Order: sequence, then C-alpha cells, then structure tokens
Amino acid sequence: MAIQIYKNGPTQGLKTFICDKEEDIENLPTNIKMGCIAYIIETGDIYIINSEGEWSKSTNTLLSI
Repeated sequence: MAIQIYKNGPTQGLKTFICDKEEDIENLPTNIKMGCIAYIIETGDIYIINSEGEWSKSTNTLLSI
C-alpha cells in the first residue's frame, strides 16, 4: 500500500509518497514531475523519480520529509 502526502511551499508540484514495501513502487504513477520522492517503510530506502519517469533508488541520505 502507498499513500501520497501533499505539501505546499517551495516544493509545490512535487509529490511525496509513503510505501509499506519496496514492491509498492511498481504501483506509483510515473507521469509526474521529476524529483517526486517515495519513502519505503520496510527498508528505509528512498526512491526519486527521474526525468525519464523511472523510480530510482537514492543514495542521498540527506533527504527527509
């Protein structure tokens, strides 16, 4: 299961998703703005959507909600 969190401010237009498991990434939209983020509860991993509409695992540990 995945949920979407809405934010206002300087990141307006970027979406943040919270997923239970890594396989939930497959159910997230891909036709969204580059830079949207998905947090995986089970593993603590972070995914970011790139300019090609692909979810990519991030190696940046400074990202936060």
